Amino acid sequence: MTSTLSMPQALWNHLSAWVREETAAQDQRLESLEQLRLSMTQRKPEVVDGILEAVQEQDKTSRSRETKRQAIFASLGKHWQVNANVLTLRSIA
Repeated sequence: MTSTLSMPQALWNHLSAWVREETAAQDQRLESLEQLRLSMTQRKPEVVDGILEAVQEQDKTSRSRETKRQAIFASLGKHWQVNANVLTLRSIA
């Protein structure tokens, strides 16, 4: 059965790729924070500095992923004729 609210395959592909990318990035962020915690307890400032640099890089890629998310949600909003600001992953699912 095809719903009138179904999304085009291309949008589904973009959304799926974004979710995978975001999930992997969040896993990486958790790992970095755990490394930071451990290095701080071991009092190794040189290691802390390296991890903080990695976290800053993760922040940069986070902004890029957010831009992708906004574009995908805008396309979905246009397709479904709703304001993209009201869309969430839960509402899309």
